[in-house]
Amino acid sequence: MPAFEESIDIFISYVREDQVLVEKLAVSLKEEGWQVWYDQRIDGGENWEKVIFENLKKASCVLILFSSLCLANC
Repeated sequence: MPAFEESIDIFISYVREDQVLVEKLAVSLKEEGWQVWYDQRIDGGENWEKVIFENLKKASCVLILFSSLCLANC
């Protein structure tokens, strides 16, 4: 029997400079009952590209945040 995989309603993509904003947004979304994933859940030593790709595939929705910080650094 396959292991249970956590479903992800919303995958959040952002630039590191917006992390404080993303954390507040994620908390608000979780309080509304959504399963949210963003890269704060990657443990040291993990292959971050693989972890991101695996979670991106499980997501029903991708929320991409574009802020002035992102536009200045992208």
